[in-house]
Amino acid sequence: MLRRLLCLAILASALPLVSNAAEPAKFDEATREPYTGVPEKSRNGKSIAEMKKKVQESWDRIAFSKDGKAVEYIVTFSTDAGDFQVEMWPDVAPNHCRSFIALAQAGFYDGLIFHRVIPGFMIQGGCPLGSGSGGPGYCVKQEFNDKPHERGVLSMARAQPVDSAGSQFFVCVDAARFLDKNYTAFGKVLKGMEAVDRIVSADRDGRDRPLEPVTIKSAKVTLKAKAE
Repeated sequence: MLRRLLCLAILASALPLVSNAAEPAKFDEATREPYTGVPEKSRNGKSIAEMKKKVQESWDRIAFSKDGKAVEYIVTFSTDAGDFQVEMWPDVAPNHCRSFIALAQAGFYDGLIFHRVIPGFMIQGGCPLGSGSGGPGYCVKQEFNDKPHERGVLSMARAQPVDSAGSQFFVCVDAARFLDKNYTAFGKVLKGMEAVDRIVSADRDGRDRPLEPVTIKSAKVTLKAKAE
């Protein structure tokens, strides 16, 4: 319980605010300037400014419906511990979904690590510095919703300001209902939860950082196959 409270303090909590977002907004409306300085390059060697530019260019092209039918996106993470797939929840957090998809398409997550792993709680990655202090050069405004933080749920890490989520995400390995309506849940593991379990079981130091880096080799975006 103490570890969970400490991690909550790290991720930072605030009074719950609930958004009823239904449609994605334009980039400038859905985001805000970051609260901290932006490094020039990611640990993967790519320019953060260039990747942000790619996100802005592709933002409006990411559609969640076409001809009256839902368009469902899947992001597949290939990691040192195996692959896992996540599906998006644009019905409750369209701007976070659009940002996440655009970042993956821009190659933002390729070569990054899971810098925090806590058994019984979650794995966290997506920091371009690998330290937990970096972001993509913008913040996505909160879209807190009624989705419960349960095993397999994909959610966004943030600092104390509610609109400070950027590129860092976490996947719950167990229920974490104390995060409900304080963090934006925007998807869930569709396949490969065993890889997530291997990542969270990595040997770690006192800051919950894996002793041996667990790297995201690639994050690929595809459309979900239609059910027959």
